[in-house]
Amino acid sequence: RLHTGFITGKSWYTFVQSPMHDFSDVQKEKVNPVADYLKLIKGLPRQLHGEEPRNSPLLEKLGIMWNNRLITTDLLDYQRTAANLHSSGLLDFAKKQVIVEIGGGYGGLAHQMIRAMNGEGCYIIIDTPQLLYWQTVFLRINNPDIAIYLYGRDSLQARGIDDIIANSRVVLLPFFVIEDLVDMPEIDIAINMASMADMPESSIRAYCRFLANKLRGRFYVESRYRYHGKNDLQVDLLNILAEYFDILRDPNLGENPD
Repeated sequence: RLHTGFITGKSWYTFVQSPMHDFSDVQKEKVNPVADYLKLIKGLPRQLHGEEPRNSPLLEKLGIMWNNRLITTDLLDYQRTAANLHSSGLLDFAKKQVIVEIGGGYGGLAHQMIRAMNGEGCYIIIDTPQLLYWQTVFLRINNPDIAIYLYGRDSLQARGIDDIIANSRVVLLPFFVIEDLVDMPEIDIAINMASMADMPESSIRAYCRFLANKLRGRFYVESRYRYHGKNDLQVDLLNILAEYFDILRDPNLGENPD
């Protein structure tokens, strides 16, 4: 976890020398990242109050301890997503929802969501093989008792994706198998956080075609419209998404700018 900054773009040492470590919890509530965290959990069910997992004292270097939980800048991103999904009415913990995240980072959002899902449903990450490694290690260390399926060509062919999803809490798949997932169950929620505009247009369209065929709910996207970098996307991401999905502005999102 101390080395995931190359995925998130956030350095682990931001808070190492912070004087906030000597503040009381009440004092910390007036300063970020704790102040922002409190805004994001306001009005949320307790199960959606995220916290950074701590399996080693070293991880307390990542952020600020408050109320016996570790608050980090990465956690704020995941908490914002959880708050927006809840405000939009997309999360239904009374049923076994199938959630697909396109590009899962190191598994940080997945960890928060599977905690909130209370042992129900299935969280699927589709990503590059290199990042599946990070996600597998992070999620296994912090969730030792749940069933995690990591892609294998032979096992996928033998069992089928429907059986794998039915018997797993987390499923980790490489991007190159999406066109083979013909028996994929319907998806309740799809998520992409801050990576879609970084992709080549061909990859964006491949994911869109996959989701357009399987998604019965909403596709939640946090992204810039364009990424002027190695892929140099020539059109706005929103225009591509509009070719495959109805773009709906949920009025509830505007009620809480945080």
